[in-house]
Amino acid sequence: MQNDMCPGTPKKNETAATYWFLRRLIGKEHKKRNTMKRTLSSLGWLALLLPIFSIGLVHAATGLSARDETRDVTGFHALASGGSINVEVRFGASESVRLEGDAAAIREIETIVEKGTLKIRYKKHAWKMGRNWGSVTAYVTAKRLDGVAQSGSGSITVMGTISGDELNASVSGSGRIAFAANVQLCNASVSGSGRITASGSATESNVSISGSGRFDGRELKSRSANLKVSGSGNIMIHADERLEASISGSGNVHYSGNAQTNVRTSGSGRLRRI
Repeated sequence: MQNDMCPGTPKKNETAATYWFLRRLIGKEHKKRNTMKRTLSSLGWLALLLPIFSIGLVHAATGLSARDETRDVTGFHALASGGSINVEVRFGASESVRLEGDAAAIREIETIVEKGTLKIRYKKHAWKMGRNWGSVTAYVTAKRLDGVAQSGSGSITVMGTISGDELNASVSGSGRIAFAANVQLCNASVSGSGRITASGSATESNVSISGSGRFDGRELKSRSANLKVSGSGNIMIHADERLEASISGSGNVHYSGNAQTNVRTSGSGRLRRI
């Protein structure tokens, strides 16, 4: 006769059920942990590979957008640059132009010699495309120079000293020119908001400013100077013997040296000693 108070078979079944339930629960936890480990491992590898992949993309993009091109040019003694191109000039036994920068922009730049002047500029149709071209620097090697002209927003920097009888330098727009010279006659003009920085020596300097531009010739030692300012521009010059100035507008002439001065003014502009 079975005793109803004894546990018997039902209790064994409950114990077995509890065992299998716990085992399945533990198995699920192990699976979750393994999945999490694999996920973290994948994220770790991704974190390591992402910078390498990014560097590869940068190099690929740079290779597509950057360019370095050398062009043969001969027979020039003056330089004219237009647009936003930055030009660096060095003197040497040969003549050449090396363009460095945005590949698309370089394809649209022409370098030609006309009547002894090397012209570095964008092709005519390039302006009609209405595009902002990337940065380009032109490295020019010249045997000699007697003229530099910048139109637009670019710059011309001459590394070394320009020597000779005469030098003509002009800026039209917001561009910049910087040079050192040892010449008999230095003619310089700025039209617009541009700037010319000159150093060295000149027997005579003729400088004219039209607009808000500036001529900085504090380090250009001139024997005599003929100066003209029209607008709000400024001239800074050194003159040792004679200085003639015509000032129309609000611009000023600042000078150093012991030159005898003769100034004509119309407006608020003045001749001032540095």
